[in-house]
Amino acid sequence: MRLISLLLLALLPTARADDLAKADLAKLADSAQRSAEVARLAKCHDVERFLTAFEVLTAPQADNKPDLHVVTASYDYSFQRNPSPYEYQLEHPEELFTDPDDPAPGERLTATLDALHDRLLLVFDETGQEIRPFGGNNYIDGGYLFDFNHDGILDRADSSNHRLKEAPDQGIEVFELESVEAIPRTLLRIAFNWHPRQADSANNWGYTCFDEDGDGFVEIAFGPESPRDEADARRFVFRWDPDSNSYTDPMVCLGSSSCKVSARRKIRTIRRRPSHPYTSPRSAVARRAPA
Repeated sequence: MRLISLLLLALLPTARADDLAKADLAKLADSAQRSAEVARLAKCHDVERFLTAFEVLTAPQADNKPDLHVVTASYDYSFQRNPSPYEYQLEHPEELFTDPDDPAPGERLTATLDALHDRLLLVFDETGQEIRPFGGNNYIDGGYLFDFNHDGILDRADSSNHRLKEAPDQGIEVFELESVEAIPRTLLRIAFNWHPRQADSANNWGYTCFDEDGDGFVEIAFGPESPRDEADARRFVFRWDPDSNSYTDPMVCLGSSSCKVSARRKIRTIRRRPSHPYTSPRSAVARRAPA
């Protein structure tokens, strides 16, 4: 069953060369210039919007290939409008909503399992040239950037909304865990929140990512967005199995390292077609669970 993303309907393939940014990697490495360079890349260097938080991460690559450089940025908008002659004017009204003792945007240089919200995502190669390993999907809201399977390569966990080509009245959310590489590898894809679009606010599920036992392998849990307790929020937990080099479901595998993630009634695994460099490999086929 074909999935069509609602992000750009099909998440258009490659960006034009003149749409791609060019980062000054030396400035990103310099603590004195980093914030200003991120603001420029996120187009927050004018009066319309300002940087509120950002990450600058190094993404090591397999086979001794040059590192990629990842920038995430969140921003807010300045209050610019035509003033009334009868209103009291503030020169910098955004200062009402910032901490005067800490005016600089929040900065993070190490990947953590803290969820990222409302973040622009930019990826640059070793020359500072922007690349688009995820096609047009350059926005993270509620997702994660972390090394999930402890292989030294940064991964991206995020979800996006889709509609079904054969059933346009149906909506679906797809969770995807991919490596941050020029050609991303898919580690896990899960379809959930599959229901009629007119009921898309009912019985919603969400996901959380955490390292339950501190072994460096990240668990991924699915459950209701309004759970009764923590166990209910983690109704289905997927765990990385180093022996099979994949995520498995211990409730079904019963300790076997050879079985794969099984389809479930509330969530479904998705098998993915091969990807291509700098394009968005978003076409997929969903396996429905047995009734």
